[in-house]
Amino acid sequence: MACDLRLSSPNLYAAGSGSSLVASYHPLVENGVPRPSRLGGLWTCLAGGLFLAVLLGYLRPVFDPADCPNAGANGNASAFTDPAWDLYLPLLVLGWLLLVAIEQALPATWRHRSGLAVTLRATLAIGVVIAVSCVVVAPLEVVCR
Repeated sequence: MACDLRLSSPNLYAAGSGSSLVASYHPLVENGVPRPSRLGGLWTCLAGGLFLAVLLGYLRPVFDPADCPNAGANGNASAFTDPAWDLYLPLLVLGWLLLVAIEQALPATWRHRSGLAVTLRATLAIGVVIAVSCVVVAPLEVVCR
């Protein structure tokens, strides 16, 4: 008895060409188009902000001028125990800003979104980085001067 394997094997060329009833009920698919991630385009902003918060928690900088090493005296001091962080921190925030801008330029960030949604997400992400650098990082650079 010879067995014809061609008749019993599935037709790989026709696979997926039938109706996809399961895909239409999937929560990540709307009208046959995959729904983009809600955090798409904001991952670098969130990850960088979390990293910066953990780093500042680890470094424990001085926020109050009365706690500065040169309090009541003249001269420059650092808000950090290692004064090199006065240079490293702004460079780190600048790198974070560049990474956020690069993420906004990636086609994967734009996929399945309108131009308005892409623009709003880019503005939000870059605005958050600039706000953090102005509200948190810039005061740390001048608190003990």
